Amino acid sequence: MKNIIAALCIFLTVSLAGCSFGAKNGIKNEESPRIINSGTKEEVKNKVTFNYQSNSIDKKDNSGKVLLKWSYSYPVFKFSQDNGVAEKINKLIKSKVDDFEQNLFESTESLISNSEIVMRVPYNGIFEVAVRRCDDKVIAVEIMDSRFTGGAHSMENYTGITIDAKTGKEISFDNLADNSTKLKADVSNSITQLCLQQSYKSKMMNESTYINIDEYIKNNKWYLSDSGVVLMSNPYEVACYAEGSVKFTVPYEKISSLKKNYSYEGNYKIHSRTDYEIAKDLNGDGSEEKVLVSGRNSQIINLKINNKDYLEKIADMDVEDCYALDYNIVDLDKSDKYKEIAIEVRKDPMKLSKPVYGHKVNDFVGKTYFYRYKGDEDLEYCGCIDKLVTDCSTDYRKEKLIKNTVSKTNTSVISIEEAKKVIKENAKNFKSGYTLHYSQDLKAKDFNIPEETYMFFCSDENETTAAVYMVGKTSKNLYIGPSNGDPYFNLMKDGKAVKRYSIIRK
Repeated sequence: MKNIIAALCIFLTVSLAGCSFGAKNGIKNEESPRIINSGTKEEVKNKVTFNYQSNSIDKKDNSGKVLLKWSYSYPVFKFSQDNGVAEKINKLIKSKVDDFEQNLFESTESLISNSEIVMRVPYNGIFEVAVRRCDDKVIAVEIMDSRFTGGAHSMENYTGITIDAKTGKEISFDNLADNSTKLKADVSNSITQLCLQQSYKSKMMNESTYINIDEYIKNNKWYLSDSGVVLMSNPYEVACYAEGSVKFTVPYEKISSLKKNYSYEGNYKIHSRTDYEIAKDLNGDGSEEKVLVSGRNSQIINLKINNKDYLEKIADMDVEDCYALDYNIVDLDKSDKYKEIAIEVRKDPMKLSKPVYGHKVNDFVGKTYFYRYKGDEDLEYCGCIDKLVTDCSTDYRKEKLIKNTVSKTNTSVISIEEAKKVIKENAKNFKSGYTLHYSQDLKAKDFNIPEETYMFFCSDENETTAAVYMVGKTSKNLYIGPSNGDPYFNLMKDGKAVKRYSIIRK
């Protein structure tokens, strides 16, 4: 079974084709303004709006061959009460874009002009500035600088800028607190605890380097987000290239030394990339639950709480052509004792009606599903919203939760328990003592099976995979496949195989 699963895991590959830079031939895109209001009923504070602007151009030779592709995306801010601060912030961010453009052109000019170099693919550069906190106290952005000038893959560099929203000036790490030594100790101790978690340890290459907080500060690899203090690494610095930028988030609640000027008063949120654990008391019983959401590199999205698998509980999420990149711990209702798990499901950018190329995460489309853990393995679905909570402009408490998921809107769709019953009653190779496990490893479309299905594998008393099944969500058709070898499924009728569906080789 493991061989079958490994052969069918689908990894998201984001193409860099079509990216470019320059005002003359590029395309500028303006979104609807994102509004953050930090005001209360007692005091109306500054409203901050921002939208992302993007541009692109292809640099070509005389024959029309593309030599360099370059694109950028960055925010432009407006304040409702502005004394020139927004202009100062916008100039600072735009200067970073301009510096990247100049440096990229200079660094690739000699390569492009060298006639001995045969270019199979164009050089390219991507510069993306994403807003991570935006209120009347702090504006913070994360910058991703990506360049490909030959070799196996591009190289990325991540930096952060944290700005005082009152003055428009950058905030140094030491100025975040009156006692910077205590602040560093708080952050360093919290990161050490993160790195002791298996989800972090399993990805690290060298345990002696990734908690050197002074290196992160010196290289501007930090910022204040709406979750806390974030430190971030480049690929290869603490983990392999495929792991990308490893980020360490220290929640505000664990930083007692932060100046009030920079405290966060917005909606509660602890952010994490999927495949990294968050430890948080979810049900108010005084003990922390270990939460882990997986699904960053494939369509197999899972939730574990205290190492207990809740895949069946979240099976109704619409994950077709989707993956999970981020999740958060949030507080939907401040009046109760619970903290909720918010799982973000993003559409594969290459499968949208208008495909999105490059790393332009601000353009990705997705939903957030909320779950409340009440203890004793009781997980309640709270609903979903058509926005991503990681976007700092999303006020999730003001969004109307949609209770129905895609499959539940169709009343003819059977439940997972009903599908299990179909197997137990109709599969002759299912024996007493076997256990059925719901899974998302195999997809009906990968076998040209013309309907939506649930997929299960069953294990015997020795926990050895005995068989693999699919059950039609509306038809209740039963499909049986082998536990190993070349994967296929037989459609069963009256105990006999009437049609075989083989794996589609791509």
